[in-house]
Amino acid sequence: MRLFSVFNKLSSIPNSPFEVLKGEYDREGILSNSNEQLRRIIDLSGFSDPVRLSDIFPKTFPVSYPKTMFSQLTNESVSIKPFFFGKRKVSYLCFERLGHLENSITFIALPFDKTSILQLLQMYTQFEGYYNSNPDLVICVDSTWHIADINSAGYLKLGYASKDEALNEDINAVFILSEEAMKYIAGELAMGNSITEFELLLNQKGGGHISGLASIFALSYGDDEPQMYYFHIKDTTLQTEAFTGQLQMNMELSELNEELNRAYASMLSQEKMAALGLLAAGMAHEINNPLGFIFNNVTVLMNHFKDLKSFVTTVRELYGQDGELALKISEIQSLDKRLDLDFVFDDITSIEQENHEGIDRIKKLLGSLKSFARKDQTERLSYYDLNAAVKDTLTISKNEYKYSIDIEEHYGKVQQFLCIAAEINQVLLNLLINAVEAIQQKKGRAERGLIIIETSQDNKYSYFRICDNGPGISEEYVRKIFDPFFTTKPIGGGSGLGLTLAHDIIVNKHKGKLEVKPSENGACFLVSIPRNLESIEE
Repeated sequence: MRLFSVFNKLSSIPNSPFEVLKGEYDREGILSNSNEQLRRIIDLSGFSDPVRLSDIFPKTFPVSYPKTMFSQLTNESVSIKPFFFGKRKVSYLCFERLGHLENSITFIALPFDKTSILQLLQMYTQFEGYYNSNPDLVICVDSTWHIADINSAGYLKLGYASKDEALNEDINAVFILSEEAMKYIAGELAMGNSITEFELLLNQKGGGHISGLASIFALSYGDDEPQMYYFHIKDTTLQTEAFTGQLQMNMELSELNEELNRAYASMLSQEKMAALGLLAAGMAHEINNPLGFIFNNVTVLMNHFKDLKSFVTTVRELYGQDGELALKISEIQSLDKRLDLDFVFDDITSIEQENHEGIDRIKKLLGSLKSFARKDQTERLSYYDLNAAVKDTLTISKNEYKYSIDIEEHYGKVQQFLCIAAEINQVLLNLLINAVEAIQQKKGRAERGLIIIETSQDNKYSYFRICDNGPGISEEYVRKIFDPFFTTKPIGGGSGLGLTLAHDIIVNKHKGKLEVKPSENGACFLVSIPRNLESIEE
């Protein structure tokens, strides 16, 4: 390795412990460029302009020496000569016709003794070892933004067969940078700033890309702009791919979560429809009963109407027949007795009351059903009347329990609170139907079953409790009772989602509590809903 090359690279090491003096001069021996160390050690302001090499080193270089050096040096030639400036000895002075300007010669002065030179070479050897064995990409770019040097890790990772193949490559063909990014890098380096942790994407020669995290700094000498840019690039391709894969996985999980939410909404709708389907026959019976007697009453009313019409017709025939009045009065009395008009009048009054009662029952049932299934409040908070909701739920499900189960209702003073009304209605119905079915599963019952419903509140929660005297729940089942698809019913007897959805609505969405208290004489479900709820967890 040429000594000049060693010294030249060492002069570019930031914060070097050695003073490496570097400059350029032209054919006339005029100094055209100098680094900071040369300007600091030699006060150039004390020389007349232009400063010549013979002014700086008068004992070593006569005026004619620079021209002689031009004729002797080629790009491969190096001259080493110990010399003095002032009282300070410079052990080595290297020249090379490789100046920054055209027709100029670069010189590097090393003001060291022999021991220092050995230390310097050892330092460079260590630097070269680090440079060449570094697993990161180290790329040196010249002022024209072409690759001037690159370590082995750099050219191999970029897909080049050798360093020579990578040299002089336009950096824009290697780095994938926007115009704004290039301007930012050039601007920061021109101001003497270094750049750290700059994300880069690099092209590989055979196709493909490398992701990297770069530290960038500029090296220069003289008063001109920086002449070399160093890119120390840590290969982050694997991390980037892992991050991209994780990002893709997160996106897929997000999409899956949306699908699960849609599936949940669908299951909730299906569970509600299943509950309504279970009630449909009962509600039809509850509606058909009053409709049946209303229909019969209408038939009776029509018969009464015909009798009254016959009576009125007979009365009207008296008009203008005074001579036969006595005979006609006798006929009217006979008709009145035969038609039993007193009974007709009483019966019409009774029928009117009965019809009104039947119509009111239908209106109440339809009103309860409408309140239970109000779609306009499915996804938003609204004020909820718990006591009224319990009564509505009992009304629409009456046919499920009225023949074999008694209901005890204990309503506390419960103020309205915010919740998703349709979903709390769903919980009420699910727990009530669950209690009814539990009682119906208990075989050999001689007496009627019993369900007790209680409502209450405190400062923090509104409560409702539904207890039954069915067969109860074993400790083993208590741990599983809210699990999806868990059911003790025979195959085809239920979806196993009713209590799961109730738990999700109360605990996850409303941040409340759903607790089960098993016993040998039945089971109690206690629901606690926060009174200060302001938003719903989606």
